[in-house]
Formats: sequence, C-alpha cells, structure tokens
Amino acid sequence: MRLKLPTDDVSVAPIKSSDCEEIAPQIEPLTKITLPVKTDEQISSVNAAAGRVYLTVADHLEKTEFLMNSKILKPFDRNEIRDAVVANLIGLRIQSYDAGRGLLSNSLLQLLLPEAEL
Repeated sequence: MRLKLPTDDVSVAPIKSSDCEEIAPQIEPLTKITLPVKTDEQISSVNAAAGRVYLTVADHLEKTEFLMNSKILKPFDRNEIRDAVVANLIGLRIQSYDAGRGLLSNSLLQLLLPEAEL
C-alpha cells in the first residue's frame, strides 16, 4: 500500500514551451546571484532576469490547481505561498544549471585528459 500525500490530489499542468523559451535565457544571468561579490551591472542583470522569470513562473502557478487546491497550503496566505514557491523553483533551477555545468565540465575533462593528468 502506498502512502497518500496531501499533494496527490493536485494536478500541475506542464509549463508551455513559450514559457520555457522565455525562462531559458534568463537562467545564466540568474546564476550571478551566487557570486560572493557582484558588480552593479551584474546586480542589474540579476534583478531584470529575476523579474522576468518570476512573472512567468507565478503566472503558470496561478493557472494550475497547485495553489488553489493544495490541502497543505490552505491555512497560509496565498500570495506568500506563491512567492515562496516561485523563489524555491527559481533557486532549484539555478542550482540545477550550475550542477549540470559542473558535471559536464568534469565529464569532458575525463574524456579529454590522459589518465596521468587527472
């Protein structure tokens, strides 16, 4: 028997390809948020990218049943939940981008360098 989670009854629609096309170019500028020291230009680029991605993701969440029907989220303010979910999704995407880039770099090094140099 499977454990039933409160989110099992909630369906989330797949994100549209046009939204993906809007979000994808913004991921690289968003990764600048993880830099320990940022220039004013980098801060402006992060803020612009975050604004675009936030609007797209928030709009997608508003169109799904996730925020409206989740039993876990009912007692909380909907706007606060939306903001937290969007921020977490963006953070997850930034980490995925960096992790994927690191994995690809390490894989290429393994393929291109002789064993003695590793």
